[in-house]
Amino acid sequence: MNEIKFIALIEPPTKKDKPTEDSNSDFPFANDAESDCYQKRLIAKNYKNFPEPILSGIHQYRLFDIDMINMERIINLHIENTELENSISLFGGYAISVNQRIELFPQCCGLLEEIQTWKAILDENFNEFYLRTSHPSPIILKSKNEIIIRCSDAYEEFVPLSTKKEIRLDYMQTKEALILLLADLTAYSNALNQMSDKFEVDNLANILIWDKTIFSINANSYFIYRLKFGLKEGNSTIHTDQYIRLIKFNYFNKVGKQKVFLHQAAVSDLLSLRLSRLGLARH
Repeated sequence: MNEIKFIALIEPPTKKDKPTEDSNSDFPFANDAESDCYQKRLIAKNYKNFPEPILSGIHQYRLFDIDMINMERIINLHIENTELENSISLFGGYAISVNQRIELFPQCCGLLEEIQTWKAILDENFNEFYLRTSHPSPIILKSKNEIIIRCSDAYEEFVPLSTKKEIRLDYMQTKEALILLLADLTAYSNALNQMSDKFEVDNLANILIWDKTIFSINANSYFIYRLKFGLKEGNSTIHTDQYIRLIKFNYFNKVGKQKVFLHQAAVSDLLSLRLSRLGLARH
């Protein structure tokens, strides 16, 4: 029997040094030793007694190893001048390990609130789904007694490059692993909520971990709302065929306590405006 675990990981914000030609500070998964040293300097500059990263070359850290002193610093850097109640959850996500080997890491732009999407597997008849903010995102589906995680994308590589194209897990073991993660997240949330008064909110963990007001996205709606376009900068084309879901989830109006997503056309107009300000063009 395999040992399956979900591991909560976080990408802590930092005040960065000025970038140099030989540093790749804007990419969270750089694998060269020089980038690791740069990240280590940033962590030492911003935090005290911070845990080690989960793996060399992967600048993600075990959430449950982070004490509340460092977490307070993380929150302040995360929100900056934003009102906390309007903040997204913390950057990171959930790795999956099999027999102590990590098979899947959180990908770029992953958020802790993706726990709400992972909870779909608690229903043995769940529909296949994507993660709501990560890119590239795996597709997760069930076949008989197995969970199948497909890690393939037309425009982006999964990180690390050694990630398997298809990961197969026993359904019941994976479900039990998720239940254990939920219990650990609840315990950590209780500790985090001791700082709610300090940040003048009712429930700090609901904002920074759970984000219970956001909707999930299934595989069908993911494809329905894709916009097929690219960004052209100079002679190079950056394909963004999949990223509309991320933009769609980042732009919203707030009605009462519920987030309402903008219509696809409005998102497209907002994107065009942002691109024009960046000196880029759609084609």
